[in-house]
Amino acid sequence: MIPALIFLTFVLLLGSGLLVSRRYGSIRAYIGFAWLIPVTSIIWLKGESVLGFGESLLNIPFVITAIAASFVLSVICFPAILITNKESLSVVRSVGLSLAALLYAVPLLLYLFIYVFVILFGK
Repeated sequence: MIPALIFLTFVLLLGSGLLVSRRYGSIRAYIGFAWLIPVTSIIWLKGESVLGFGESLLNIPFVITAIAASFVLSVICFPAILITNKESLSVVRSVGLSLAALLYAVPLLLYLFIYVFVILFGK
């Protein structure tokens, strides 16, 4: 039950990020929701070890959703936001966007690191 609630909350918060971007602008939504993927991933990993839902059926869908959202938000949305708002971006906002992109990219980079490590050193 707890994994389903965490996964549902994650998906609903991703959807609410779209609503925030329509109302308040893409830069505010991008920076405001940068905490979402890392914090949810940490809660999920903590739940696997402490709460014991490591055998949950939602592990693979959650990981795939987190990696896909990480890819879309860090590789596709970040350059698009920079290109469309390059005239109105200050140095502080550019730094904030870059830090938000790094936070969004954490699951993707971790997955790529593990994948490359397994390819290079696995049997």
